[in-house]
Amino acid sequence: MVSEAALLVQQQLDAYNARDLGAYMRCWSDDCAYWEVPDQALPDDAAALRARQAARFLEPDLHNRLRRRVELPAADPALVIDHETMTRTYPDGRGAVEVFAIYEMARGRIARAWLCLGTPQLAG
Repeated sequence: MVSEAALLVQQQLDAYNARDLGAYMRCWSDDCAYWEVPDQALPDDAAALRARQAARFLEPDLHNRLRRRVELPAADPALVIDHETMTRTYPDGRGAVEVFAIYEMARGRIARAWLCLGTPQLAG
């Protein structure tokens, strides 16, 4: 059985790939925060996240492919860990990067997330 936390993470991934900013933001709490590991703070609230993702959603090659998902639904708070391959449009062209994303839930939304990024590989 799939947990509510995993369903929420899938909803935000689907919205991300559809570039549906409204649906994407409904998955995140108003006081959300996330970091790029080890310690680079990214948006620290929903307004900053919305602005960052609005720009990202303009990239023509943007797409995340889920490779594996691990759930820790009995944890308090619930955690979901995704391994994804993210395709993006970089300044030097189309490329892909391996990503591990750790999502922490609170009050039925994603409250915090940590992104562990590999080294981007440009296509061709």
